[in-house]
Amino acid sequence: MPLTDPATAAQVKVLAQQAADIALASRSEEIANLTRAVQQMAGASNSEGVSGISPLMKAIGGIGSALVVSALLWVASSVTAMQETLARIDERQKAATEAQDSRFADYDRRISRLERHHSLEGSGS
Repeated sequence: MPLTDPATAAQVKVLAQQAADIALASRSEEIANLTRAVQQMAGASNSEGVSGISPLMKAIGGIGSALVVSALLWVASSVTAMQETLARIDERQKAATEAQDSRFADYDRRISRLERHHSLEGSGS
């Protein structure tokens, strides 16, 4: 009995709906109580509304939110500035390392030349 068959799928759907109706019917009183409780809570919160907040609290909330926003903007700009500074430091360190590597390569070349020169003088005597 594959579910790809339209007739079988329709029968399974009908059975599932009947099972759901039976389950809901057995709990209908509890669902009604929950629905009434939710409606009462929604009615209570709607009746209080924003008008119950004093103007002082509104002002304090506005100031607080302005402070939070400005602090977030300051942090974001500080992080951006730090990223730029770190990028510059990284570039300088890379350039310094390359210059130092170049000097070390030159020193190695000179030392090798001096060692060859001294070994030739020592073997020629």
